[in-house]
Amino acid sequence: MTCLALAHPPSASRATLGVAAAALISGLYWLPLRAVQQAGVADLWAAVLIALIALPVIAVAAFVSQRPRRDDLASLALIGITIGAAFACYTASLILTDVVHALLLFYIAPAWTTLLEVFVLRRRMTWRRLAALVLALVGLWAILGGKGGLPLPRNAGDWLALVSGLLWAVGTLVAFRRPGLPTLQQTAALGLGALAVSLLLALFGLGGALPGGAAVGAAVPWLLPLALLLTLPMWFLTLWGVKALTPTRTTLIFMLEVCVGVSSAAILTDEPFGWHEALGMVLVLAAAGVELLEPPPKRIAA
Repeated sequence: MTCLALAHPPSASRATLGVAAAALISGLYWLPLRAVQQAGVADLWAAVLIALIALPVIAVAAFVSQRPRRDDLASLALIGITIGAAFACYTASLILTDVVHALLLFYIAPAWTTLLEVFVLRRRMTWRRLAALVLALVGLWAILGGKGGLPLPRNAGDWLALVSGLLWAVGTLVAFRRPGLPTLQQTAALGLGALAVSLLLALFGLGGALPGGAAVGAAVPWLLPLALLLTLPMWFLTLWGVKALTPTRTTLIFMLEVCVGVSSAAILTDEPFGWHEALGMVLVLAAAGVELLEPPPKRIAA
C-alpha cells in the first residue's frame, strides 16, 4: 500500500488486510515487550514510555499534513478517550489479572459491537452474524482451554479488561461513523488518550515501581522500534481499516491477535500448543470468514 492510498478511506478488502496486519503486529507485540520488561521497565510504565515516544512523531505528522478542524475536535477527543483508553486499560489488565481472564473479558467486545450495530446502525441480527459471534467466542474459549470457569470480573484487572472491551466497541463505532476524519489525526488522538490513561493508572500504583534511569536506558534499543515500527503502524492501520469495516468486523478480524500470540509463543517459548489451540484458531478464522460474507450495513453519519 502506498502512502497516498493510506490517506483515503480504503476499500473493504484493503481495510481487511490493514486490520489483519494490525492484529498480526499485536499478536507479536509480547516479544519486544518482554525484552523491555527484562531491562527493568514494568509493563504499564513501558506503555507510558512507548506512547511518550510515539505521540510526538504522529502528532507532528498529523499537524503538518492537515490542521484539525474545529468541527472534528469532539470526535477526535472521543476516539482518544475510548480507543486510546482501551489500549491502556487492556495493557493494565494483563498486569493485574491472569492472561486468560484478560483475553476473555476483553474479547467479549464482539458482543458489545454487535449490540451497538443493531441499536445504533440499525443492522438486523441475522443468523449468519449470530453464528459469527458464537464461533468467535467459542473459538477464543477453545484456545484458552476452557480454563478459569466463567469469565466474571473478580478483581481490578478483570474490570479493566471488561471496560477496555466496552471502550473499544464505542471507539470503533465513532471512527466508523466519521470516515472523513484524517487517519493521522485519529492516530494522534488515540496516542494522546493511551498516554494519559496509562500515566494515570501508573501513577495510581497499578504499574509497579517507577523505573530508574539505568533501566530506561537499557530498554531504549527495544522501546524505539516498539514505539515507531510496531505501535504506530498498529494504531494507524486499525483506525484506517475501521473506516470501511464495521466495529464487529474489525473486532472479529482483530481476534487473529490471539491466534498469532498463542502460536508464536508456542514456537518461541515453552508455551503449550495442542488440539485446543488448533481448534480455537479454526473457529476464530471461521468466525471472521462468516462475518465478512455479511453485506455491509448502511452507514449512518454522526
